[in-house]
Amino acid sequence: MVAPGGMKIPANQGNPAVPTVSRVAPRSKSIDRSTIASASKEAASVKKTPSMDGGVNGMAEERIIAFLRTNPRVLERYVTSNEISPETFNRWAAKRHLKDKRQSSRALPVKSWTAADLASRRRILHDHSDSLCEARMIFEIAVCMAQVVGTSTFEVHLFTQPLNLGAFLPPIDQLRIGCPSGRSSGLSRALSRSSDAILENEEGSYTLYKSNSAEGGLRQKKIRRGAPRQEPLYTQKLINCEGSTIGQIDFHSVISDKEKQILGIIATWASSCVHFAQLSSQLQSKGEESELFLRQRKLNAFLLDVAKSIFQDIVSMDNVILKVMNFAQKLVSADRASLFLVDSKTKELYARIFDVGQGQDEHVKLNADGNKEIRFPMTKGIAGHVATTGEVLNIENAYDDDRFNAEVDSKTGYHTTTILCMPIFIRTSVIGVVQMVNKMDGVFNKADEDAFEMFAVYCGLALHHAKLYDKIRRSEQKYRVALEVLAYHSVCNRDEVTKLRKLEQPHKILELETYDFNGMKLTELEKPLYAVYMFRTLFNDKFRFDPDDLTRFMLTDSSTKKTPAHARLRIRPTVGLNLRATPSTVLSGTKGAGFFLQPLVAYHNWAHGWSVAHAMFVLLNSTDIFTSFEALALFISCICHDLDHRGKNNAFMKNMSTPLAAIYSTSVMEHHHFNQTVTILQQDGHNILKSMSSDEYKRALATIKHCILATDLALARLAGLAAEGSFNLEIDDHRKLLQGILMTGCDLIASAKPWAIQTETVKVIFEEFYEQGDAERVNGKEPMAMMDRNKANELPQMQVGFMRGICVPCYDVIAKIIPEVGKLRDQCEYNAKMWEALAEESKKIQEDKKKADDAKSLSIQDKQNGNGTEN
Repeated sequence: MVAPGGMKIPANQGNPAVPTVSRVAPRSKSIDRSTIASASKEAASVKKTPSMDGGVNGMAEERIIAFLRTNPRVLERYVTSNEISPETFNRWAAKRHLKDKRQSSRALPVKSWTAADLASRRRILHDHSDSLCEARMIFEIAVCMAQVVGTSTFEVHLFTQPLNLGAFLPPIDQLRIGCPSGRSSGLSRALSRSSDAILENEEGSYTLYKSNSAEGGLRQKKIRRGAPRQEPLYTQKLINCEGSTIGQIDFHSVISDKEKQILGIIATWASSCVHFAQLSSQLQSKGEESELFLRQRKLNAFLLDVAKSIFQDIVSMDNVILKVMNFAQKLVSADRASLFLVDSKTKELYARIFDVGQGQDEHVKLNADGNKEIRFPMTKGIAGHVATTGEVLNIENAYDDDRFNAEVDSKTGYHTTTILCMPIFIRTSVIGVVQMVNKMDGVFNKADEDAFEMFAVYCGLALHHAKLYDKIRRSEQKYRVALEVLAYHSVCNRDEVTKLRKLEQPHKILELETYDFNGMKLTELEKPLYAVYMFRTLFNDKFRFDPDDLTRFMLTDSSTKKTPAHARLRIRPTVGLNLRATPSTVLSGTKGAGFFLQPLVAYHNWAHGWSVAHAMFVLLNSTDIFTSFEALALFISCICHDLDHRGKNNAFMKNMSTPLAAIYSTSVMEHHHFNQTVTILQQDGHNILKSMSSDEYKRALATIKHCILATDLALARLAGLAAEGSFNLEIDDHRKLLQGILMTGCDLIASAKPWAIQTETVKVIFEEFYEQGDAERVNGKEPMAMMDRNKANELPQMQVGFMRGICVPCYDVIAKIIPEVGKLRDQCEYNAKMWEALAEESKKIQEDKKKADDAKSLSIQDKQNGNGTEN
């Protein structure tokens, strides 16, 4: 038969109307797990039927059910009597529980952990993630499990610290369980039934219930001792990563196998989270003693410092580089650190500052001014490998790695053992490589790599912002220079072009075809006229150019070789705008005669540029070693190589912190000369290269830049190639070396002119040097001997050093490759001997003067001694 609510009961063999009750079984008897399991299986196998087998003793099933509904106590007496065994009773109870659970799970109410938005749960876990609130976290785990499986009865057991009942004041859905730090470990239990919670610890059991007062909150009531405790139907233990049980949750309702799997997964993740929360809290509590936290605190302090420097302390890229290198070295306890930046255009790594050591200010620059850079291909060495691949290299023995260059150790005497080389990224691209050498206490480890990986992110930001700041600063300085140039220079006008074109130009000027020609005797109008003649002679049949563009280019070029007002004087004819005067004509003319004073450079002016271009003209006109394209670039380079010279060298520009020095970190004036060349070519009606294609134009500018920036640094290499007989003009690198040396030889052409021209030129050169020395002395700096006006008597000796150290070796190398230049070497050698003779004569004069002065001093002393004796 079926009892009210669908419970199936057996038929009685006695009176069919009223079941017999012999004794009542105790209801408080617990249901064991085996009974529950068998009941579950039976419930699953029993099928629902509309009626029983034709009734009992002729009584229909419907009449029995109707009777039992009106007489429920009869059914109760029968079920609780000895007629029903405890096993059968427990099986029936389990069936009924499973059926009730299935029905309730179909419409499970939304609870805190089953809601769509779990923001409130996340806040609670965040607020109570420290060790003092571990009980609250475990309680939330239990609530989560109970709501997932749809039960409202559970117990929470804590195996760490006892509960503090005084902490239970908020509503039950925000229950706070606190654990005082000074108490010993014990067992604590929280039992939740519907809206109430039962807590149990060493002091006893307590019921927590919601208050009906206006204040709300919870109240606590102690439960009398001796109340029977029901055994749980399922227990879920909470085991952390170390295998220790931190608590357990008892459920007093039937849990299916699938639900047990879900609870096990939740327990595993939750226990791990609690474990790491405890570990983090423990490390924080003894942070002063934790090496990990000391390193992290040190890293955090530096990252904050880097972030500040991005906006406050950026003065130059070098400052940021030094800061990065210093901290990188200290972060991983390295003996040395170097930072190489990536040049994406040339595919090279470069550095101006390297080898930062243990000292706060200990670092090495490649030279005193920081003008040079060390560069090498990205495919070379350990740093190159890291820059190319973006991989981290941690090398325990450098000499076992084929990529390590041991030559550096052999030259410096330093011994490299361990290397940690790591990339710096910005926008997924490697912008630099930091290389740490020789860890102070062993080898670099994974902790060093992890620390630097975080540090590298901020390094990338700092370097990126430093580059942006440097670009902005350079743009500002370029703007100032542009205003300065516009203030003192202007391009030629139509009248000047017309006037120059009206001048008669000879078909052939034989005197220009020798190196001995003295350009200083030409007038200011003849110089641009003869420059046009030389250009036409070389390229008239080889390149298409507009004659007016060529005329304007030469006139503007002649007017642009000058400097600001504080550096020199020049006269400016009102009928010929910007035609430069020579030093000999500076004092001639007055304002009333149509002239007024303007600044002039004594030597590095239009006359010098014209002389250098003339030397290149003679060389190109007498040889055919260069292509027409190369010859064009060489001639333009010579005539433009000192555009807008200020009469001061690069060192002066840097020491005086001029705007030009702020723009260009290396070869200050040379870069400015090239940029001025490009500026003239870009002006309307001045581009003599406009007939070229885009690629040809770019190649021409690249060659011009190479020639203008060429210095005597290539002399030693070219001399070695010439001595070995391995120089080959078919090799592009060798051709560029020769172009650079020829630029230097033409720039020094005054040293290979006839003696009369040489001495006259030297006087002009030293006058410019003395002007710089005077300016340095005014600014509180002691000039070098060559620029000290007070040491003019040492001029011959200085010239001997200059001729023997630079000029003669230069022409000697050129003559070995181009025999036609042998006459320049011979004339330079002759001039050097003449200066040596003058130096000897000057030395003898100085010695004789010193002897005369000494004799005079001795005579005066003797007279003074004689007077003393007479007295």
